[in-house]
Amino acid sequence: MPFSSKLTLRTMIPFFWAWQFSLITSSWGMQVCWTIFVALQVIAPFRTTKYLNKEVSSFKTLKPL
Repeated sequence: MPFSSKLTLRTMIPFFWAWQFSLITSSWGMQVCWTIFVALQVIAPFRTTKYLNKEVSSFKTLKPL
């Protein structure tokens, strides 16, 4: 499914941004801010159970193929 791949890319890009940015800026304040930002970006798509059930059902339908 192209939608799920776009969603995973959308959640992974800020993570790598935060990781590189935290390497550049070694200050603790920026690291804490980026960690919170990454946590929100990663948790937000999986917060709804409807989305999770849809993904699981799509995986089950793709498995026999």
